[in-house]
Amino acid sequence: MNKSTFKHIIVALFLFATCFNQLTASEFMDSSPASKPIGLGIRLGITSSSVGMNTKDIYPDLKKGITEWGAGFEVGAVVNLNIKNFFTLQPGFFFQNKSYNSTLINMNSANQKLENALGHSRFYYFQIPVLCSFRFNITNELKWNVDFGPYFAFGIGGDTKYESFSTEINNGNAIIESRDYKYDYFGDSNSYNVRMKSFDWGFKIGTGLTFLQHYSLSVYYNIGCKNVANNHQSFLKDPSAKNKQWSFTLGYDF
Repeated sequence: MNKSTFKHIIVALFLFATCFNQLTASEFMDSSPASKPIGLGIRLGITSSSVGMNTKDIYPDLKKGITEWGAGFEVGAVVNLNIKNFFTLQPGFFFQNKSYNSTLINMNSANQKLENALGHSRFYYFQIPVLCSFRFNITNELKWNVDFGPYFAFGIGGDTKYESFSTEINNGNAIIESRDYKYDYFGDSNSYNVRMKSFDWGFKIGTGLTFLQHYSLSVYYNIGCKNVANNHQSFLKDPSAKNKQWSFTLGYDF
């Protein structure tokens, strides 16, 4: 072992010992009663959303159906019901702007018609999460948060826009058409389009860090448990669609 390597080991051991002593002094899991029973906080985040859907099961001529993640944002407020210093019950209320993109490739062999459709859905929810939040002391001014719990969401509007291109062979000639169309995101489905139910529920899980007792940086994953797709009698199979979302959130607790 050369002198340089030995020095690096000594420095690493010193840093580890320092962190361990700091961790012990700050009580990693402080189970004492909360000094502040109730607090308020505000949250602002960017989101990436999508919908898992059995698109190819619904339409018999569909050759490919893809949904891609889309960007959005959320803003809201939370109430911190501090039961212990390490445990908080945290209900919240959020406005969410969500989106995703769709690509559909349809082939009708009977009339030799090929159709490509590029879609974009943007829609809005009021979401109410109720999280169990565990706070662990890393240092006196830094906490590690682990959060999980159910959420309930209520759709308040949105639309889906499609840009469609079709090619059809008629008497040996290729006929190319393009058209744009739009429909409401929430509502009853028809024979062509799957539209969504306005109510959703699922689970929200995440982790993050709280600095200086007020500022937080967190990442969350929302997994929908309810089938939000409305059925229609003309569909080959019942549609199934479930929401999913990542959010990267900045917070301030008063």
